[in-house]
Amino acid sequence: MQCMLIQQFEQLLVNEFISWVGDNVISGSRLQFKLSSPESRKVIYDFFIEKCSEEICISDVHITYIAYKEKNIIPLLHSESGDRGFNQDYLAFLRDELQKKDYFKVSPIILFLHDTILDTITNSADDLTKNERVWSIPYFNKIMGAFCTESLNQNFYNILLEYQTDNMLEDNSSILSYKNLYECVYSGNFDLSKLGLFRDPTVELWENKKQIRNRIDDNKTIHSLVKYQVDNFPGQLEDKLGGLFSSQFIKKHFDAESIDGWESLEFDLIKQDMDGNKKPNIEFITIETKSDVKIRKIDEGKTAGAKRRKHVVLEVPENLKKFDISIIFKGANIRDNEIGRDDVDCCIQDIIINNNGINRKITSTISIDKGVSFFSINTFKRDKTSDKFIFNFIVVSNKSFYIDGFINNFIISPGNKIKLLTNDTTLIINPDLENSVCFLDENIKKADIDQYGCIKFNKLIENNSDAEFIIKSGLDEITFIVEDFKADRNVVMPLIFDKDKERKLLDDNYYGIYDLQSKKILIDNRTVEPEEQDLKLLDYEKLFLNESIIGVYGCKKEQLSSLQASDENLFLGYKELYDYLSKRNTVLSLVSWGEELRCIVSKLVKDYIHFIENIPYGIILSEAQKNVIKIGVIEDENEFLISPLHPLNLAYFLELTNQVALDNEKSQDETSSFYSMPSITFKRLNIRGMIPFVFNNNNGFAYVTPLENNCSWLKALPHSISEYDYVPKLVKDKINEFEIAFGELFKEDGTLIINAINQNHSREFFKGVVKYFKQHIELPDVLSIHINFYDDKFIYNTFDVFSELNELEPLCSLLDLKSKKEKDSVYSLTDMLRSNITYNKYENSIENASYNYAHLSFFNNDNKIS
Repeated sequence: MQCMLIQQFEQLLVNEFISWVGDNVISGSRLQFKLSSPESRKVIYDFFIEKCSEEICISDVHITYIAYKEKNIIPLLHSESGDRGFNQDYLAFLRDELQKKDYFKVSPIILFLHDTILDTITNSADDLTKNERVWSIPYFNKIMGAFCTESLNQNFYNILLEYQTDNMLEDNSSILSYKNLYECVYSGNFDLSKLGLFRDPTVELWENKKQIRNRIDDNKTIHSLVKYQVDNFPGQLEDKLGGLFSSQFIKKHFDAESIDGWESLEFDLIKQDMDGNKKPNIEFITIETKSDVKIRKIDEGKTAGAKRRKHVVLEVPENLKKFDISIIFKGANIRDNEIGRDDVDCCIQDIIINNNGINRKITSTISIDKGVSFFSINTFKRDKTSDKFIFNFIVVSNKSFYIDGFINNFIISPGNKIKLLTNDTTLIINPDLENSVCFLDENIKKADIDQYGCIKFNKLIENNSDAEFIIKSGLDEITFIVEDFKADRNVVMPLIFDKDKERKLLDDNYYGIYDLQSKKILIDNRTVEPEEQDLKLLDYEKLFLNESIIGVYGCKKEQLSSLQASDENLFLGYKELYDYLSKRNTVLSLVSWGEELRCIVSKLVKDYIHFIENIPYGIILSEAQKNVIKIGVIEDENEFLISPLHPLNLAYFLELTNQVALDNEKSQDETSSFYSMPSITFKRLNIRGMIPFVFNNNNGFAYVTPLENNCSWLKALPHSISEYDYVPKLVKDKINEFEIAFGELFKEDGTLIINAINQNHSREFFKGVVKYFKQHIELPDVLSIHINFYDDKFIYNTFDVFSELNELEPLCSLLDLKSKKEKDSVYSLTDMLRSNITYNKYENSIENASYNYAHLSFFNNDNKIS
């Protein structure tokens, strides 16, 4: 439906201003609207002049004004060019002159439409964009909200208005930014390209508000990224946009001769190409050789792009001078013209592509004539970004260098150098001479493996963010680079829930190694430094294996051998499981549940069930029977933990991985449905529902809940104190609802009073209050909150912790700020919270359970279950 504009946007501004002034502004007031664009100021001023019906003369200058509701409104235009309007000095003169009684019986209301920093104007007139005055964003947002016509989707318009308002607040822009949206409403044509987005007719028909907002936000993110690249790198778009779009799409829509046409693209077309570009046509399988060459490869990182950058060490026998290696893919055919190479050492004699059969092979004949050589092979000429791989190779004689010294912490850098990815400042270069140490510094930057077994380079990097040194072996040398490095701290546990490892899981030969001494995990030839909460669980799992125990009960460690008195088969089953894990130097959280492990666990679970079934009902358990019941449990005064070694845990993950194996067989080359599930579903795959509660003499009944960082571990907590995930949202929503319903109470410096009863450490309650303030971070005025805490005793709670924090990272963690944008606002959010939140603490009174008056109360029922 097309329709004519009822009035231009600037005309709407003028009409709303006059109406607002008539009802809200007293005579003699001075108002200002600062606008940098001279053209926009003139357009607004012209609509004011149309409304003027009266005139006065000051020093031969005619000043027109509007007479409305017994008030006189004088619009004054700032212009330094002399083309209509007045310069800033004359505006200051008029401001003072018009206050004289010679012209009006009652002082007029003066409006300055200006772009000046002159104090006599800016400090003496009220800003129309502040304090919800007529041209402020909050005030005009309400006006814009009433413009949705019957022909428009109400939900779509409201979300689009919300999006536009959020952007205006973020950019600190004026209400003129509403102009394009206003014109879209009355033209009946929502061309989102006028709002800095890709055109998107599809979203106009949607009803779900959350989906609409997510779609618009995605649109904005992609549009901003593309615009930045087009504006700053117009001649490099195939490279700069290659991560988003296919080469064909870039050539078609971002051609140098018609580059401006990209802004008219539809978002569906954009998404279609992006989605297609993400899904690869080829999938890397492995690198293999038929010779005695040892292949050791790692990915550059964990992102999709980093996983396509492979770094490979080829350890060759001393006398081998020529060999073949094959890079194997599955999927679409690979053509000769899609293969690139970088061969400074002239190693590659020939490359042959074989597309016959299931797999695609790129076979290279490699010839070497020295101890160390570098080369690379890539598929960069393929159309899709997700098909563009690079394989960086270093060929090393297995007699010349000690590869194990750096194999888990390296990538091959441009210039044929090895970059070390580690925070350690020690490197083993010859284990036979490990006690002979070379200390590198600014003067000593080379070490020979025939003289030293270990190098220390801490002095070398003391004053340099990056440094280089050389390791020499005979006539051969390798140059190493050391840079500031932030260790990877992310590992998914249990390992079978790592979606990125789908092709490697259910394989007994794929697992992570946990080094108890260094507190590090080795997986995928990469060293990972786990978080503190992960280390505690890994240490427990190692304790079970290293000391051959089946449980920890206070100071007592129950030995595995004690199971022999209970059930010989069960003892042998656990011994076989422990041997399996110890042989691989791993733990149950870091294995991939291959067929061998599943067979061991299957037999163990059957033996356990058989033992339980043979315990008669109604008897008092013997010590031998109690030992079996408590397998895999860690219990002391402070906690009750159920480990992955608990029989019920073993049975659950056995059944789960068996089903995944069956699904893999059915899906064949397709992605298993197991790894297509949302991440939140993975967290629910645990035995919590099978052990609803436990009971002990210290805490009574306690509910069982999985640990956030590893759901194969469970803990029992009294009164289910951890099950409050819903509280933050509840707190935020209730404050919002109360403010909307009773907002008038707080307009004149009112304070919302909240009683927080039995909130203990108040962690979830704090998160809810923070969520409320986060949504108001850009607004000038925000509600003040006073909290009365009532607990059985005074508790040092999360609000106390927050009041004492000043460092960036702890604040971001406590306030749950994750994105870069959120972290950039940490100090403004902190100031807002500390300025607008006050609190008192009270002890609950048994004799007189009374509380102070409050607008809202949040009560935690801490009565024990009986």
